[in-house]
Amino acid sequence: MQRNASAPLSKFSGANRTVCNMDVQLLKEEGEIDKLVSSQLRSQFLQSWAWGEFQKAAGRSVLRLGFFIGGRMAGLATVFIHRMPLGQSYWYVPRGPVVDEIKDKNEKIKMLSEALAKIVERAREAEALFVRVEPPFTFADMGESLHGFKQTKPQQPADTLHLDLSLDEANLLSSMHEKTRYNIRLAQKKGVTVRRGTSDDLRHFWRINMETVTRDKFQSHGLSYYEKMLGTLPRDMAYLYCAEYEGQVIAANIVMHYGDTATYVHGASSNVSRNVMAPHLLQWQQILDAKKAGFRWYDFWGIAPESSAETHSWAGITRFKKGFGGTQVHYAGTYDYPLKSAMYGAYTFIRKLT
Repeated sequence: MQRNASAPLSKFSGANRTVCNMDVQLLKEEGEIDKLVSSQLRSQFLQSWAWGEFQKAAGRSVLRLGFFIGGRMAGLATVFIHRMPLGQSYWYVPRGPVVDEIKDKNEKIKMLSEALAKIVERAREAEALFVRVEPPFTFADMGESLHGFKQTKPQQPADTLHLDLSLDEANLLSSMHEKTRYNIRLAQKKGVTVRRGTSDDLRHFWRINMETVTRDKFQSHGLSYYEKMLGTLPRDMAYLYCAEYEGQVIAANIVMHYGDTATYVHGASSNVSRNVMAPHLLQWQQILDAKKAGFRWYDFWGIAPESSAETHSWAGITRFKKGFGGTQVHYAGTYDYPLKSAMYGAYTFIRKLT
């Protein structure tokens, strides 16, 4: 799936994979973005209008590209431009591009191929170092649309777990691991309570997050990132949940509600009172709230790959998440399209060392 980055773009999609005349337009309206993105099965909040506005607040440049065929928008890409040393930059499309839901798989692959080609064309004109994409499809659904791209270290998790919220509460409980059910009931019996937090509770999340980072050796965004996230995203999209025990917040999570999917994106638990199993009850309440709100899917947002489930650094969190049931989903992964071969080679060498 590799090709010379200097090859003509007209050959990007292959001789037999050009859709038709696809036009590219800059999108400037919230409605035209979210109408398409939120209508997708297992909707991707990272491609939403609101997430783009949050990234702007966090200092990113944002470009929203619409792909039109015959005057109809058939797909889009919300692009985040990451600045690099020496005046370089790369274009990043998390969980995108998004293309319209169509039944004909071959046509969908053609549409995706053309959309990717248009993104690369624009990035080349902007003199970007490379384009990074993470299409919201399985590898089998991608066909040969990634011709010319190189698979790279994931930026968003390629493996996740989706819980079907169309099941009733009894079936959701019965599909869990028995130890998870026990821990939920134990937390309730011990007097753990769960509530939706306010902006004032961010200090609790940050305190617990720092404990989690130290204990589990995770990487974390800075406090200002979370402040901007909860301050910029709509109140009906980003929720901070808190679990309390004996008057103290001992676990806190951030959950996104978008389209047909609720997504658990950030979590933290304290070193104190771990025996009361607060994270289990916290997660269960988030699931119940998402179901009550009418969401179809609950996305646990990242588990270890099946091939290394027991040895991966996420082994513990994977066991925790799998305890709630659900179906494992494996996306195609993260792919780069180099536009400046020598500089990209130096970048990838340095990235492997970090």
